Amino acid sequence: MAWLDQADAAFSLDGTALVKLVPREQLIEAREKKLALQDEKRQKQQAQAAEKERKRLEKLERGKTAPQDLFKTSDEFSKFDDQGLPTHMKDGEEVTKSRRKKLQKEWDTQKKLHEQYLKETQ
Repeated sequence: MAWLDQADAAFSLDGTALVKLVPREQLIEAREKKLALQDEKRQKQQAQAAEKERKRLEKLERGKTAPQDLFKTSDEFSKFDDQGLPTHMKDGEEVTKSRRKKLQKEWDTQKKLHEQYLKETQ
């Protein structure tokens, strides 16, 4: 313990308590800083919780649409298969393989969201 500077230690080298005399203003300032940090931390946690809840509600809102109806609201497509996936564009051309793959991925995502929506609303 000899390596500690006696002025910085909260105890003396002989083991007895060390009482430091500090100006009142310094103590008040330290307490206010501590309270401000705690308040800032609490506000940050509340903001994070609110953001998390907003995202959850947004995800729930997106899940309201059934995957079978996902593309039917768009006027971009004219024909659909039994799952509701577009097979033909508005002009009558078949949907390209790459585009169909992207639409299938979007449909799968919507299916998961819709299942979560149904699970949470029951």
